[in-house]
Amino acid sequence: VKTDNNTILYPTAQGEVKAIYVSEGEMVRKGQKLMAIDADILLQNIEEVKVQLELAEEVYKKQKALWDKKIGSELDYLKAKNNKDALEKKLATLKTQLRKTTITAPFDGSIDEIMVKNGQMAGAQVGLLRIVNMEDVYLKADVPETYIKTITSGTTVKLNFPSLKKSGETQIHETSKFINPANRTFSVRVNLENES
Repeated sequence: VKTDNNTILYPTAQGEVKAIYVSEGEMVRKGQKLMAIDADILLQNIEEVKVQLELAEEVYKKQKALWDKKIGSELDYLKAKNNKDALEKKLATLKTQLRKTTITAPFDGSIDEIMVKNGQMAGAQVGLLRIVNMEDVYLKADVPETYIKTITSGTTVKLNFPSLKKSGETQIHETSKFINPANRTFSVRVNLENES
């Protein structure tokens, strides 16, 4: 039994894990804050660039006013404009990086496992946590290629879950068109309603 909503979240920003807002087993909603990575240096950089940008905007306004009156050099005007534009882009980049220091839930689900602790370094190779949503589950099975003409979408199948003491009938939702050359099988998918 599988689900498409079974994901390990990895950070897109590096830094120290500053806060973990959830615990294992907790249900979360899409967009909910799960963790925070240290953003102190980014916040300082943003403030620094804002100050630089204020000056660059003032210089640009003055150079533009002079250039509009055909006073001053075009090079000074272009330098002022370029400096202002570059700082605006740098500020936008820093703000994007800042947003990445907050880890949010990509979908509704349950926190299955938290893989880091407060104070631990987060990086691209370090999984932070696993989130799972078991509402939309399915079975995937390989079927010998000899059944490719008789087993299609809509074919009735019997299911048996001995450990749950449950059985029943449903229909195949989807069949693969690809024959696996290693074992000469094609896959079928059966969507299930999770009653747990």
